[in-house]
Amino acid sequence: MRPLRFVFLAKSEEPKILPQMRREAKAHKSCGATTQKTRLAVTLLTCRIRLVTRLLQVENKVSNTAIPYPSKMQDKSVTENQKGGDPLNKFFTALEAETYVFYKVPKALFTDEKYRSVSTDAKMLYGLLLDRMHLSVKNGWTDKYGRAYQYFTVKQAQELLRFGHEKICRLFSELEAADLILRKRQGQGKPNIIYVKKF
Repeated sequence: MRPLRFVFLAKSEEPKILPQMRREAKAHKSCGATTQKTRLAVTLLTCRIRLVTRLLQVENKVSNTAIPYPSKMQDKSVTENQKGGDPLNKFFTALEAETYVFYKVPKALFTDEKYRSVSTDAKMLYGLLLDRMHLSVKNGWTDKYGRAYQYFTVKQAQELLRFGHEKICRLFSELEAADLILRKRQGQGKPNIIYVKKF
């Protein structure tokens, strides 16, 4: 059995129940009290039946009319799916979580007051130098004091950061002034030896 839905009719469609009851009550004033109450009850019942019938008619009209669902906001995954792309490719799975390599920039470079004057680009360069420390271990680049060093030319930094020669030189100078690296020049076209200091 289909449940009945309550439908609010427009004012023009409302059955005139009360006026009709008043008219019939005036017409039967001459009758006895019992007859008047009986006829009034019958009139009220008739009006209720008409009202329910009217509601059922409106209910049938509404149920037979196809109501479109409100248009949902198109998210990127739907758009990509229509284009033929796989929306799941934008998310990391559990197996892929550790297969990607990231550059790590120490949080202290952003929170400590002494590094406030160091630019964000210079901090990113420091992150690149930290990432290359594994090359020092792999190649055995340590001095007689056991300090690890590396070779990282200006040209290599340009290729990674996409900055010009002068800006890269400025960034190296910033790190040196902040006591985050130490450069030793070898001369004769040889690359500088870079010691990465602890922050």
